[in-house]
Amino acid sequence: MKDKDKAQGQLMEELKHLRQRVVELEAADAERKRAEVEVQRQEKRFQAIAENSSDVIILLDTKGTVLYESPAIVQLLGLNPRDRVGANILERINPEDGPAVTERFQMLLHHPDAPVQRVELRIRHKDGSWRTVEAAGSAVSHNAVVEGIVINLRDMSERKQAEENLRKTEERFKGLVESASDVTVVLGARAMLSI
Repeated sequence: MKDKDKAQGQLMEELKHLRQRVVELEAADAERKRAEVEVQRQEKRFQAIAENSSDVIILLDTKGTVLYESPAIVQLLGLNPRDRVGANILERINPEDGPAVTERFQMLLHHPDAPVQRVELRIRHKDGSWRTVEAAGSAVSHNAVVEGIVINLRDMSERKQAEENLRKTEERFKGLVESASDVTVVLGARAMLSI
């Protein structure tokens, strides 16, 4: 009887430990489910940002291969983002701008904590024309190992055109003033001339 009581005591102790372990596993499972819900929520938030941004968001692997391009690429370059997956990032970049882009890409690959790298470059539109963009890239790293590069592209074509138009207008105005034989007076907002 003593052995039976001892065996029964051991079984009760094992049952107690098993119940405790079940409670621990259930708590861990509940935490995992909460974490999955949070990850899904953050993924939806990122997707909403990426899909509604006027800037193009690009995710590259460490070889410069496009893993993701946001829908804004349609507006900027007339391209379908799904068609760009697997493409090399340099294939649409103006060859004159390639070395600067490559230099910054290498900086991010070899220095995971490097600050955001910016470069102005020209990218070929689907119609063959060139668009001037500002690219801002940063490394995606884990434990100091670069896993990819995130790039934001902002179209600067209109701004560049406006700057060029302003430069030409200033040149014309300067030429007009310098070649005028008459006195030229520029009045301020109050239209007062003091001598």
